[in-house]
Parts: sequence; structure tokens; C-alpha cells
Amino acid sequence: MSSLQATNTGSAHATSAWMRWLTHRWSVQALALLGVLMVLPVINSGLTLDDFLHWSTLHEGARVANHTGSPWGLFHFLAGNVADNQALKATGEMVWWAANDLRTLFWRPLTEWTHWLDHGLWPQSPALMHLHSLLWYGALILLLARLYQRLDTGSQVRARLAVLIFICSSLHLSAVAWIAARNQLVAACCAVLCIGAFHVWRTRPSPRHGWLAVAMFGLALMSAEAGLATLGYLVAHALVFGAPHQPHQASSVWRERVAPLLPFLLIMVIWRVAYNALGYGSSGSGFYIDPASDPVRFAGNIMLRLPTLLLAQVFGVPSATLNLLAPAQQALYATAAAVALALCWWVARIYGVWASPVARFLGIGGVLALVPMCASETTDRLLLNAEIGFSWLLAMLFARALGQHRPRRSWDTLPAKILIGLIVFVHLVVMPIQTVAYAALRKPLLTPTSVLDPLELPDGRQDPDARLVLLNPPLAALTFYYPSVRRYHGMVNPASMHALANSFHDLSLTVVDAHTLELRSAGNKSFIDAFSRDVVTRPFKIGEAIQAGPIQAVVATLSPHGTPRSVRFRFSSPITSSPWRFYVWTDAGYVPYTLPAPGQTTSLPAPDLSRALMRQLKGEERRQAQSSE
Repeated sequence: MSSLQATNTGSAHATSAWMRWLTHRWSVQALALLGVLMVLPVINSGLTLDDFLHWSTLHEGARVANHTGSPWGLFHFLAGNVADNQALKATGEMVWWAANDLRTLFWRPLTEWTHWLDHGLWPQSPALMHLHSLLWYGALILLLARLYQRLDTGSQVRARLAVLIFICSSLHLSAVAWIAARNQLVAACCAVLCIGAFHVWRTRPSPRHGWLAVAMFGLALMSAEAGLATLGYLVAHALVFGAPHQPHQASSVWRERVAPLLPFLLIMVIWRVAYNALGYGSSGSGFYIDPASDPVRFAGNIMLRLPTLLLAQVFGVPSATLNLLAPAQQALYATAAAVALALCWWVARIYGVWASPVARFLGIGGVLALVPMCASETTDRLLLNAEIGFSWLLAMLFARALGQHRPRRSWDTLPAKILIGLIVFVHLVVMPIQTVAYAALRKPLLTPTSVLDPLELPDGRQDPDARLVLLNPPLAALTFYYPSVRRYHGMVNPASMHALANSFHDLSLTVVDAHTLELRSAGNKSFIDAFSRDVVTRPFKIGEAIQAGPIQAVVATLSPHGTPRSVRFRFSSPITSSPWRFYVWTDAGYVPYTLPAPGQTTSLPAPDLSRALMRQLKGEERRQAQSSE
């Protein structure tokens, strides 16, 4: 036997073994268990960010007074009331540069009940809260397996391979590992049930499945705004399949394709009207855009963000990359992403993928599901609903390539297989490693900045009138969570904790006089974040004075992007007086800082984040070793 024959025989045996495993009667349950086990270490990662706000709301009382339409207001962060926001600026919970009318209110009553259950049954056990989320994740995997098998009756292997690709994906990690992001899992479960019921209703027909689809769509919207993505799959189904249970009946396009969507469109309209009437939504933030109030800008963002999200979905390139680029660079990046995606479409075409109605349905549905996600800055957590469609698409492409499916043009075979090999390597090698590693390292990665940093600052019992000034925290917007984190751990907060700038870049600090200091960013870079203020609709002006309780910030110079480059801070009392305590953030966390003399300038170098990370990882290893002794 030649070496080539031996290689082919070995590949055939390996493929056959995979097929036997994927078609085993318990393969679905095994895949669900495997998916949960891959991320199981997250149960020890504790609470993070919004989790502390949920604890504060359920155990200390509501943070926002208006809970209309919501049982507890767990996702009521900022109501957009100017007086309330000014009060938060006075204590430092809101950064000084935040828009005065900043509003972030989300309507997720169904998910709120799941968190209420957590805090009612096991309030002192974050591990059980995480386990609760993992149960939703396991249910989602099982529901996906059922959906794929229902759609793809011709290949059990392909359906199971799609599930394998899904559980290997690192794109939905935050939805699984972050308790407060459970809304994504709940909405996705409802979405999968809706899609499956809609398919049965339109192919049999079965009126009870039609009612089930309507109910699940409503519950998806009540779980999270991401539930709106479900409609993308329903539209795609109507476009591709029409009314397949009536193939010989002459009927209009209206009756076949549009009319079945009307109940869902009506529910969406009712939901959106109620959403707006109850005051929910986001405004003033550069992170979110309301498509209804700013459709032109939303359309422009689709052109930039949709290719970026799809690139992340197919090649695993972090979608947040787009947010780090200048506007001109973003356009180039989106164009390059579109070219790469066009190559993938070409490869799928030569392998005959688009000949399958299921492929067209899930492909169109996956793309349409991402359109509403373009209202937010690009992050991989937005891709969960798109993965419903693309996991199966990738499975079909892999199966056809590995099955020696003959492409339409033989000269295309080599470059097509190279591209497919790259995608296979990303999804079945790189991503599962990322998933397991992140699950194991989530606690040491996130705990320092989200939990340990606020706990390093002095307890208010020692000096309740102290006003802490954080000159360069790693993420100033995180000070929004500091009071809740500290109260959760039994600490008392000082009078205020004010963050002046992010440590994204090198800063220089000048003490102007006894009441004033100036911070300046190196080069033409800004030291603020885009989340707290949308500079497009609420631009900064040179000389603009912003009051944050006892501190007034005056914008001195602007960067080319219209964000503050240097700011003067005037304090209500001398900066050397007793209330003020200054801190800088280093790779070892917060440390007390002594200001230079008036008229002098000193530098605040940007901390080495990689060194800080390694130090935290080593510290976590030592803590684990000590706890096991």
C-alpha cells in the first residue's frame, strides 16, 4: 500500500469514527454535557460588575426610583434625570464627563425573575447563581440540537457537527460566564423555540405550533432586547420557504410570505411602543444608538459594524477591534472584512452550499439577526443569536469539504480548501482552547479591576468625610460599581470617590495653584471613554465647565476627535486640605499619591497592563495554593 493510500485510509477511518460518535443515540446529551464542562470553572469566578448592582437592588433597596413595567428594575442603571445624574457625579459614581441626561434603562422582566430566584434561594452563593446560568446554557444546547435535526432531516451528522461547533465557540462566553448577562441565554432559548415552532407551523401546518411561536417571540422580547433578532430568522424563513406545505396551491406572495409574519410584527410594534412609553432605552451614550431616533446614523453603523461582526463570527477576529480604530481606519477595516466575507461566500458557492434551502434560510437569518445588534458598539457577546444560523452553515461547509464533495470548478479546489482549513482550525482548535482557558482564568482576569481595586481604597469607617480622587484608574467608568462592591464586602464608603481620567495613555499632571490641577494626555489622545458621553450628539467645547459636586472640570484642549485632551480641575477647598486623598493606579493596584508642589509638572505613565495581569495571575495561584493547604 502506498503512503498516499495509507493516508487516505487513515483519514477515512478517522472520519468514520467521528460519524459514529456524532450519530450515537446519546451524542446530543454528551455534547450538552461537554459544552457545560468546558465552561464549568466559571462557577468559582464570583460576582462581576452588574451582579453587584443586582445584589444592591434586591438586598438594599432600589437604585432607581422608577420601576414601571419591571418587577425590581435590575436593569435600570441610569434614568436620564439630570438632577439624579448630578447627584451621582457629586459622589463620583458617574464620571465627570458623562452626559447630564445619560440614560441606560433596559426592560427585561422575565430575566429579572431568574435573578430574583437566585437571591431568594441562595443569596450568599455566587457559585449556585453561575450554575443556574449553566443550566440555561445546557438547555440552549439541547434546544439547538433539536432545531438543527428538525431543519436538517437529511443528515444527523451535520446537525450534530453544528452543535459541536457551537459549544466550541468562544464568542458567547460572556453570556455564559457573567451572571448579569444571563438575559442573552434566556432570550436565545426562547428564540430557538420560536424558530422551531414557526418552522413546524409553516411546513405541516400545525396551528398550536403557530401559537407557540408567537408566545416564544413575546417571551424573547421580555428576556432581552436581543430577542428582537428572532424576527430576522422568521423573515428569512418566509423569504426562503414561503408556504412549503402548500406547494401546489396558487396564492399570492402576501398570503405565503407576509401574512404569517403579521402577528410577530404586531407584537414587535406593541413591545416597542410600550418600551418607549415606559421610558426604556439609551440616550446620551456613545455606546448605544437608538435606530428609531437616529436612523441615518444607525444605517451608517450597519455598514461598519455588520461586516465586523460577521468577520468575528466566521474567522474569530475580535469584533471589539473596530472600536479601537479611528473613523477612517474603521472604514478600511469594514471594507477588508467585507472582502474576506465575499471570499467565504465564494467558497460556499463552489461547494454548492447555497443550493440548500436550509443554508439560505439560516444564512440570511443569521445576517438579519445581527442588524439590530449594530445599534451597539461591537462586542462578541452580540453574536449569540447569529451563531444559531452560522454554526449550522459552518458545519455544512466543513462536512462538504471533508466529505470530498466535488466543487463546481476544480481549479478552485486548493484555495477553497485552504480557506476552509483556516476556518476549521479557528473553530475547532483555537476557539475551544480559548473557551477552556477563559473559563479557568476569568476570575484572575476580571477580579483585580472589578473587585480588588475598589476594596484597596480606605474604609469609610476610618475617615467618613474623606474624598478620594482617583487620578488615573484603568477604567474610570467602573467607579459606578465601586460603592456596591464595597458594601457587598462589608466596607463603608467615603464621602466620594472621583475618577479624573483613564490610564489608557501616558498623562502629565500639573498643580496649577492651591485649588487647581491639570491633567493632559500624551500626544493627541483622549483620556475619556465613549460609553458615558456621545461626542457626536453632545460635543465638548473648549472652556466647557462641568460640575461634579465639589470638583469643577474645565475642558482646556480637545483631541482631533473632539474629546478632551487636557482638563483643569478646580477643587472647592485646597487640594492639600484634609478631605482630599489622591491615588494613582499602577500595575499593583491603587497606591496613595503625593501631589507635586504648585507650578510643577509630573508624569503619570500608563501602567503596563501585561505585567499587571501576570502579577495578578501569580497572586491568584498563590491564593489558591494557600487555600488548599
